[in-house]
Amino acid sequence: MIFVGIIYSLIKQYQHKKDLEEQRRNLEAYMRELELNQRKLRKFKHDYQNMLLILEESIRAGKSEQALQQLAKYSQKNFTDKLLWRFNDVDNIKDLQLKSIFINKLNILFSYDIKVDFECRQEIKTPVHLDTFDLVRIIGIVLDNAIEESRILGASAHVQMALYQTEGVLEIMLKNSCRHEKVELAQIENASYSTKAGHYGVGLTTVREIVSDYNNIFIEYTSAKHEFAFEMKVVLEER
Repeated sequence: MIFVGIIYSLIKQYQHKKDLEEQRRNLEAYMRELELNQRKLRKFKHDYQNMLLILEESIRAGKSEQALQQLAKYSQKNFTDKLLWRFNDVDNIKDLQLKSIFINKLNILFSYDIKVDFECRQEIKTPVHLDTFDLVRIIGIVLDNAIEESRILGASAHVQMALYQTEGVLEIMLKNSCRHEKVELAQIENASYSTKAGHYGVGLTTVREIVSDYNNIFIEYTSAKHEFAFEMKVVLEER
């Protein structure tokens, strides 16, 4: 019995070390992206100031229309640069484990050139009375499902993520395009619910098991018009 306990403890230590290593890699990737974005923003600001000077001189010379067209072309190119805005808002997530899982999944989505919208306009603090690892597992499962479905859909795929925090409530919403007009919500938590319906079964069964340990986590699934949505509300105090 003691031997089993030792083995279990070693496995937990190994898993914890793996999790920390993955977090480190994700945060290093995040820092590289921030540095790249800072350089691009500085270049953009410098170029834009020069373009405005050119516009001012062109107006004086009576060539404003041509200068405005050049300015519009430059703005369109740079304001739609995905690299420039890739991790916009992620810094508002203060918990490193939670930040890490979103960085990881965003990187995967971008690597497959999947359209992504990520919104986190408010500072998200670490919740009390909740194992952050459980929260990360839930988000990881739902986003893995979204990534898998998006890879099948290809160019038409779209994943949306949003985090909000008000006093005592953390709300996380994830939405993705899906092949089917409507996912059978009554069955998605069954482990036998298979790939023909979207591969949601096994993962969401695990989500249900995690949530069953808490009385302050509320999850809702909705599906319509080729979209699947996940909404989680965590009623907690803040650290």
